[in-house]
Amino acid sequence: MKKSLHLLLVVLACTTAQQTLAANIAVSNPGNNNNIESNIASALKKAVDGDVLVLPAGRFVFNGRIYLKKRVSIKGQGIRNESTQTGTMLYRAAGLSEDVLTGTDAINMIYVDPQTDANFDISFSDFTIRGKQPSTKSGDGFSMAPDCGIYLRYVNGFRITRMRFEYFGESAIHVLHRDNVAHGLIDHCAFYFNVKDPNGEQGDKGLGLGYGVVIYSDNQQWISDPRFGTDNFIFIEDNTFEFHRHAIAAGGGALYVARYNTIKNNLVASGIDAHESYGAPSGSNRFATRAVEIYNNTLINTLYRDFTQILPDDTKDVNLVPVEGIGIRGGEAVVYNNTIQGYLYGGRVVDHTFDASSTVNYPLPYQPGYESGLALGANHTGTTGTAAKGDLFYWNNHFTPHHFDNSKGYYQSVDFHNENPAPKGPFKQDRDYHLSKKPGYSPYVYPHPRQGIKVDTSCKTDLNKDGLTNVTDYLILLNKFNKPCDSSECPTDFNGDGKTDASDYLIFEGKFGSYCFTEQDPSLSSDPGN
Repeated sequence: MKKSLHLLLVVLACTTAQQTLAANIAVSNPGNNNNIESNIASALKKAVDGDVLVLPAGRFVFNGRIYLKKRVSIKGQGIRNESTQTGTMLYRAAGLSEDVLTGTDAINMIYVDPQTDANFDISFSDFTIRGKQPSTKSGDGFSMAPDCGIYLRYVNGFRITRMRFEYFGESAIHVLHRDNVAHGLIDHCAFYFNVKDPNGEQGDKGLGLGYGVVIYSDNQQWISDPRFGTDNFIFIEDNTFEFHRHAIAAGGGALYVARYNTIKNNLVASGIDAHESYGAPSGSNRFATRAVEIYNNTLINTLYRDFTQILPDDTKDVNLVPVEGIGIRGGEAVVYNNTIQGYLYGGRVVDHTFDASSTVNYPLPYQPGYESGLALGANHTGTTGTAAKGDLFYWNNHFTPHHFDNSKGYYQSVDFHNENPAPKGPFKQDRDYHLSKKPGYSPYVYPHPRQGIKVDTSCKTDLNKDGLTNVTDYLILLNKFNKPCDSSECPTDFNGDGKTDASDYLIFEGKFGSYCFTEQDPSLSSDPGN
């Protein structure tokens, strides 16, 4: 017993010492537009688990790869601002050959490979990373490399925050998690033009890629219960995306939550996407996306796919309009409270592997409705228990229909579209998908605790009590504007003068777009860079 106690005390002492020794490791500054690779390598060699590499302010060439097996975080001096010459940027040199970029480890700028399923708790924050300038049309000579910014391989516990990602051809962030373990947060990042050859002008050379965030699992098992409303998802919240094939894409057993993001000028198809199964016994899409929660996002296109302006009452060719804001092609989903404009459809259920010329063998593998269909067959209905297990629920989304060329009148711009309807197709309303709330569902706490924000639920301007003063609260305020308070509670009368008027609006305006919080709570944050 004494030996066991002594061993425990030694382990605790070593752990405490390691935590005490954890430190910020400064990366030396090579000077603007010089190569910083060897400086980062030297700092990383000195670092131990728990340390933070601190990048200097400036813009630096980085043509290689940062490979992390250690639990070492990276922090810069802020997102790069060229006008004020502040912040940190790592970028690919314009002269870096496509062969070097695609044929070596450099295809991922940062590669995280802990080689353990234990809690890793690593973070990246406060800098910009940029790939080579992307090709946007045939013959322009710019990059077609399918490169990636940050690739996380089975990282159990991470945060990526206050970063900007530009010009990566495959994705800015690629997450590969275990089938049943998904713990990570991506928040307050800016994603810009992570796509190359967006309109497929270069034929066989076209990538068919270009994502802000991609999520896959290791694709070994279809888990029985995705545990909606828990933290066992990859959370993507409070980010901005502009110009991507899909801002968020997933497949192969992935689990993710996308909430409170702003997506602008999505190219090609879904702003937010969940892939179907491609049917092969192996490969990245052996299974469909397992489960997603998509809510309180704003998806707005102001440009067509050819980058021309969308105008009121415009009747431009509908083929230049990205198809759907949110596309569910496989797995189980809740989709609600999203604002969608400038797409042909708000949401769409579709399986691109479905062959309309063949007999439907319902359910298709891992389609929305797969679990209930497998258990109950093609003639079941219902929204509770087994009768709705694995289904898609879509409700309370705010969609603005798109005007389209009336000569192509077979299109109808609607909030929700079933591309493959039963009986010829695999999807049927009130069997596989439901335009109503999922019974018993409630979301995970927002903001995510990894943000380290202590929410003040008494914040007056947060009228719907979701922790943020935003457009939803504005609509509530607008409905009460210039109206006196009656005898009931009047939450929009912020100054207590008996009416909702301009003075209340000024109070609201001062809080718009901000969290309602009293302080940053370090005990809630797992970000070693804080």
